[in-house]
Amino acid sequence: MSNRHPAGVLRRRRPALLVLPLLVMLFALVLGVTPAHADDYSMDQTDIDATLDTSGGLTVTEVRTFDFSGDFHGVYWEIPKGENSSNGRTVSVQVLDAGIVENGNARSFTESNSGANETYSITDEGSYLQIKLYSAQSDTTVQFYVSYFADGIATRWSDTGELYWKFVSDGWDAESQNVTCTIHLPVPSGESVAGGDNVRAWGHGPLDASLAFDGNDVVYSVPGVGTSEYAEARITFPASWISDCPETSGTVLSSIFAEEQKNADDANARRAAARAAVYGVTGFCLAVAVATIVATAIAKRRYKASHTAQFDDKYFRDVPTGDHPVVLAMLATGEDPGSDGLTASLMRLTDEHAVQLDKVKVSKKKMLGSKQFDDYRASIVGPIPQGTFGTPAECKSAKRADEAAVEFLFHRVARRIQAPNDLSYTGSEPALYFSAIKKYAKSSPEAYSDAYESWQSSIRVEYLKRFAGNGSLKGTGHGLAVGLSAFSILAAFLELFVVGIMFEADILLALGVTAVCGASGGISLFLLSDRFFKDISVEGVETKAKVLALKRWLQEFTRLDEAVPSDVILWNRLLVMAVALGVADKVIEQLKVAMPELIDDPDFMPIYYWYYIGQPGVGSPADVFSGAIHDASVAAIANSVDASGSGGGGGFSSGGGGGFGGGGGGGAF
Repeated sequence: MSNRHPAGVLRRRRPALLVLPLLVMLFALVLGVTPAHADDYSMDQTDIDATLDTSGGLTVTEVRTFDFSGDFHGVYWEIPKGENSSNGRTVSVQVLDAGIVENGNARSFTESNSGANETYSITDEGSYLQIKLYSAQSDTTVQFYVSYFADGIATRWSDTGELYWKFVSDGWDAESQNVTCTIHLPVPSGESVAGGDNVRAWGHGPLDASLAFDGNDVVYSVPGVGTSEYAEARITFPASWISDCPETSGTVLSSIFAEEQKNADDANARRAAARAAVYGVTGFCLAVAVATIVATAIAKRRYKASHTAQFDDKYFRDVPTGDHPVVLAMLATGEDPGSDGLTASLMRLTDEHAVQLDKVKVSKKKMLGSKQFDDYRASIVGPIPQGTFGTPAECKSAKRADEAAVEFLFHRVARRIQAPNDLSYTGSEPALYFSAIKKYAKSSPEAYSDAYESWQSSIRVEYLKRFAGNGSLKGTGHGLAVGLSAFSILAAFLELFVVGIMFEADILLALGVTAVCGASGGISLFLLSDRFFKDISVEGVETKAKVLALKRWLQEFTRLDEAVPSDVILWNRLLVMAVALGVADKVIEQLKVAMPELIDDPDFMPIYYWYYIGQPGVGSPADVFSGAIHDASVAAIANSVDASGSGGGGGFSSGGGGGFGGGGGGGAF
């Protein structure tokens, strides 16, 4: 009998298992759940060393690497025994040793029924012996081993010797990963193993397993054996090698060859089908990825051709339409309006004489009296007029945008703020004090946010009414490209599941194709998004080109070799547009140099006053108001309630199953 204890086991994981955490993470993100696990363990490595003697008995030493996550009391083996249906002999099992492997050295436990730490017990359960190893472990990796002798395993036929044995049975509680089984044959002195000649070996079980001859040994390698699977060895050799084994009458070698050839043919057919499936899925997924890229490129080219403006001048020197400046800015930038848009709206209302802007002295109560400070006040002084610059449709849209600004700033904010003490104000409508905007947003964040979003929504509605394409993307192939992009992402999951997990094929191939499909789908969806594919009308395309050309002119007009316009009415309109486009500061700087007389024009003053700093320490109305709106938005977010969410070597065949050793297994407890 052998007293060898294999140790120094390398811990390796099956390649497919590297994919599982990624799948779990991706599905958890999609479903919005986080997986939680109780105590669990895996068996990352199994090394089996089996020596066949001349009596037909096996001396087995099995080392298993357990990776514990949580608290465990120990591990157990179930070693099959009883009648061997191949030869009619009764298999008995004798436990030789059990214990732990530490730093490559085996340390035996004491046999005892006490259940104490570092002991093992043996229980006869009829068809198997249960060996329990008691060793408390928590969140660690440990190697345990058992050694036993089982007689009656091999059969001595009239024409051959046969070892037909399940070295991993089908009763383990968890998958046995990275299994290696080395079988030493009882080769007589002066003889040797000639694989495929005097010795033939087959393996039954998972199709990704293999076997090879190593000198006089047969080595089986199995990446993984599932809980309902088994791994089985079948070896034929000269009957004289087990001369001490009782002979079982009958000649079986030819029938074994026929049976194993059928098993091999069936397994090879399954492998071929699996390869076809792997290559088919991989080819399909790559084709989807390529089709996605091509469709996206075609859609972008067609979109560009159908959404390129006829206007191609570098500069435009007026507001192109009578639409509200904030709507035009949204058309040009593709972004929702913000504080600049509100500033431009209030400036436009000032220019229309519907709102008046004043710098006032106000007081606020303090602990030791009251304190005066400068503030800006906007008040309603007249109705919103119907504009005359532009078509009737443009003017009506602009008026609705003006009304949305008044509704937000005066009816939903000014009415609810706690205004400072201002003795100079005698108006009947609530006034908007810039200093109070942030305080209101902080005290009533949801109300402020609702009002602000309502104003933004109103601007979006006007934008869509005026410039929506109503199907302008038809004919570009945009819909097909989007569908292929989404399908490409699904193809990434398909490749990962079918190739990487289901068939456990080349993991690098699976990950590579998954990356290609995922990237092509994700990047294409980004390029096909509303950011790059605006569904805008022909008028919108032309107007957008002119607004962008106007923005360019506003930033560069003093550097051009041309006269600067002197029309005050035009500049009132241009400055409001510049504010909406975020370039007002550059325009003011240029006007101070190129048109200083315009600054002093009383008709320009109501608009210019927004950028006039009256005294040190007090910002311009535009800066103060824009800052107040920005700070209010930040305060509203900060003070809102967080949302909750909760033969001669080679591969295995799928046949067999007749070897001794079924019903065994084990696990941890």
